[in-house]
Amino acid sequence: MIALYPTQEQIQALLSGPQDRPVVMLNLLRFKDRATEPDEGLTGEEAYQCYADDMTRLVASRGGRVIWSGRVDSQVIGDGAEGYHMAALVEYPSRKAFVEIAMSPEVAKIGVHRAAGLEGQWLLATTTRAGNEADEVGRGAASRGRAKPGARARAISEREGPEE
Repeated sequence: MIALYPTQEQIQALLSGPQDRPVVMLNLLRFKDRATEPDEGLTGEEAYQCYADDMTRLVASRGGRVIWSGRVDSQVIGDGAEGYHMAALVEYPSRKAFVEIAMSPEVAKIGVHRAAGLEGQWLLATTTRAGNEADEVGRGAASRGRAKPGARARAISEREGPEE
């Protein structure tokens, strides 16, 4: 089911997860065709972008980061995600930090643009596995100067050979 806000049970389940490491939130977003108040005249995506720009700065100021975002163009396996327009991965220092940010006065203020543009979303909390290759290449090794951005994607591409 698509929703705009989590239930209290979902917040409690989130907070019961690992407390000693970052949480990466997988956002699947579905926009309204036309934004509602206070962003009438904009598309839903344009209104949401007003929220996303401010939220990105807020998350960074609290030790988090947007890892990746992009357009959803097809579902390759399974069903149920039809209609999602965008996906994003956002890392927070902890589950508690995520909830504190989400409940902050700053988010309450900018959230009007989110509500004006977003039809609904799925938000999935994920925890990086210990020894995860993606974490080692993408964050850990890069911060130690051993891996360059995109190294994992290039390595996968080279293993699979050129596109035809």
